[in-house]
Amino acid sequence: MDRSLERLTAISNKENHLQLYWVQTHARAMVSIMDGDFEAAEKYASEAVKIGRETHGEHVDGVFGVQMFTIRREQNRLSEVAPVIKRLMTENPEDVAWKPGFGVIAAELGYTDPAERILTEVAEYGFELAPDAMYSTTLSYLADICVAVDSLVHAPKLFELLSPYEELTITAGATTVCTGAGARRLGNLAALMGDWNTSDKMFEKAIAIDTEMSAPPWIAHSKAAYAHALRRRGRKEDAERALRLEADALAIAQDLSMVALRAKLEGTAS
Repeated sequence: MDRSLERLTAISNKENHLQLYWVQTHARAMVSIMDGDFEAAEKYASEAVKIGRETHGEHVDGVFGVQMFTIRREQNRLSEVAPVIKRLMTENPEDVAWKPGFGVIAAELGYTDPAERILTEVAEYGFELAPDAMYSTTLSYLADICVAVDSLVHAPKLFELLSPYEELTITAGATTVCTGAGARRLGNLAALMGDWNTSDKMFEKAIAIDTEMSAPPWIAHSKAAYAHALRRRGRKEDAERALRLEADALAIAQDLSMVALRAKLEGTAS
């Protein structure tokens, strides 16, 4: 990825190609998010949206919105992007893609009833989502809501829909965001359903995939999610392993200023 970006940057500079410059700039935001450098990611995302509006018009705001949503989620600042997501929902009422994102915001800010209503609304349409660049990301948002509101009703269907991503990552487009292993979401859903063997398998796979990518934020999330599942199961050996996983995740969260995850882990420790 780094080598590809270097070549793309060289071409865009040599040819003065603004479209390619926009692509490589928001791709650098994606890589910075994966590295856990959220300050650099915001800088690249902000630069990219300015360039993109010149070359593509306002529809580049979607890329910027997803990137800033991902950044602010880690910084525990989702309330700042809520008005933007709500505007996108209002301007595109037929597009259900933004509703799950707004549901995640509601769930993480403690408004579980609105989050559950969004989940139920999408479920009423059979979870029929556009097979576009946001498909896996939107599914992952729905899975996050499902777990946050403990919805056993919708967990099996979401597990089925996410199963093709067991060996893959959750990625929006090719160069917008990658939020780590799909197996982490499958592990969360399996734990919610009490399928502990599958949960163990998925979390082990998620940690391996995120580690192979050298993506510390997602390694931290996978370890923290696994620890939460182990505590939910509640065996003595589970608690001991959960402590080790939480310690690993907390060290990364502190190092990268992942405020939201750090607060959750410190709350668990207290």
